[in-house]
Amino acid sequence: QKGIDIAFAAGGAEVWVGSGVYTNTTAILIKSGVKLYGGYNPATWVRNISTNVSEIQDTTTATSNIFTASSVTNPIVIDGFKISFVNLSAASVTRNIMNLSVSASVTVANNDMTSPNSNNSTHNGIIVSGAAGHLIYNNILRIKSNAGDTRYSYGINTSAQTDIYNNVIYTADSTVNGGSGINSTHRDVRIRNNTIIFYNGYQGINLAAGATGSTSIENNIIYSPVAGGTCIFAASATQKPVSVANNDMFNCATNYYLEAATPYSFAIIGTAGFTTSTGNQQYDMV
Repeated sequence: QKGIDIAFAAGGAEVWVGSGVYTNTTAILIKSGVKLYGGYNPATWVRNISTNVSEIQDTTTATSNIFTASSVTNPIVIDGFKISFVNLSAASVTRNIMNLSVSASVTVANNDMTSPNSNNSTHNGIIVSGAAGHLIYNNILRIKSNAGDTRYSYGINTSAQTDIYNNVIYTADSTVNGGSGINSTHRDVRIRNNTIIFYNGYQGINLAAGATGSTSIENNIIYSPVAGGTCIFAASATQKPVSVANNDMFNCATNYYLEAATPYSFAIIGTAGFTTSTGNQQYDMV
């Protein structure tokens, strides 16, 4: 936090974080114009995020965010960290790895994030709200749920214009409960080249925007280890994406569903008003 504060006082700057394990019980506050990069050798300050692991462990048992943002009016970056909640004794709390409400663009890239669910708690990976032009890419998110949990979790939850690409997202390790890999309440989100693994009864991608926009879903792999759930779900006709193309879907009970309407297969999805609907495939695992 001290490095972030110094960078902010300087008008915004990069903060380089050396390899090592950093524990904390309070949220790390990202401030306006600060770009936070992990993966540096503390002796040479050469960066390699594979060999120089900058690991942040949150040990709190309370409702918490590992990263949060305040009064952000210039772009911020969080890039190259291993981040996790490690205390599993928390009960009936909400824990977010990143909860970023901003007035400028956010870039979250090249992070390995784990939020293991425990004792009926809600766990989320990345929450982004405010502004536009956000980038979330090349991250691994493991957002887990235990059998019998009644709370809902998201890998990525955005209410702003966001490009989401090249991520691997696991939501839940349970056949009983889980959550959506990606949840969007904005009408202009581009979701491409992601691998999303979710469990039965939930959604790989959930769209709940307020009006028709230019959301596109392309070149993703969406998989439910236990047959069930919906690969792509739109809450109403005004929330369906303009493009659904070249996605591979495995073990989904329904590959695309428009609420309050007949479930659509990709064989007829073009009749549902999509601008582009080509190259999608669905597979049933045996």
